[in-house]
Amino acid sequence: MNHVMHRTLTGMSVGVGVIALFLWCPLRAVGGIVLVLSCLAQLEFYQLAKRYEPVTWFGILAGAAWVLCTGYMDANVLSGPVCFFTPFAFVIAFFVLCTWVLFRQRYANPAGSIASTMLGFFYVPFLLSYFLKVIDLGAAPDAPRIGLYTLFALIATAKFSDTGGFAFGMAFGKHKMCPSISPKKSWEGLAGSMLFSAATACVFLAIARHHGWGAVVNAWNLLTYPLAAAVGALIALLATVGDLIESRFKRACGVKDSATFMPAGMGGFLDMFDSILFIPALLYFPLFYLNVYS
Repeated sequence: MNHVMHRTLTGMSVGVGVIALFLWCPLRAVGGIVLVLSCLAQLEFYQLAKRYEPVTWFGILAGAAWVLCTGYMDANVLSGPVCFFTPFAFVIAFFVLCTWVLFRQRYANPAGSIASTMLGFFYVPFLLSYFLKVIDLGAAPDAPRIGLYTLFALIATAKFSDTGGFAFGMAFGKHKMCPSISPKKSWEGLAGSMLFSAATACVFLAIARHHGWGAVVNAWNLLTYPLAAAVGALIALLATVGDLIESRFKRACGVKDSATFMPAGMGGFLDMFDSILFIPALLYFPLFYLNVYS
């Protein structure tokens, strides 16, 4: 079996597992799954950035606490005590980190240690916490899984951009997009990514209309098929930039993959998340606004 076929079959197997997770996983277990994946991906990031001496234990502990808090918050906690507590907790955590690094002689580059630790927190658990926020946005008492399905639609639309980019890049790719960061990416591949994502978004809009997802997440009511295609193309663009961001990190650190446990050269947890990390975070606020004010 050649490498391309092996990687394709592996990707399909992972995709089937993800679909099963979104369709049948108990909602109470989702927060725990995101927590575990966040810790593993964050650990991979700190291993990438080890030359900057991040405080790994602190970053992972802070990230786990953030994901846990997000997982158990209700949609109505943006006022009152929590609104005060969250920035206060950030101040305390940052003070502890600075104190730990600046008063221990082992850290030769204190600024690099603090910066890489905080970057690992914001890049992985902070962004992943918006996966849970999107789920909570569509968790109505009579239809608790609509938010989970909406998150699945965002992730699937982004991941199908990978498929389109790979197919069009293999078939037509001649003009390199960012050869110094990702030599295999081409402008033709980006066009394929946007086309596949646009089609995927339209398919999910049809599913949402058929099953009445708009009764819980109002954005589904406001989408037309041309607008869904435009949103899908935007998601493909965001996914491509997200992939390039991690590729730039890896090139700066002199590694090809964040880890090597996945078969067929698919890398590690961070490599699986790179194209989707920013998408729920960037789209949560429009979804929230449309739910509340439209």
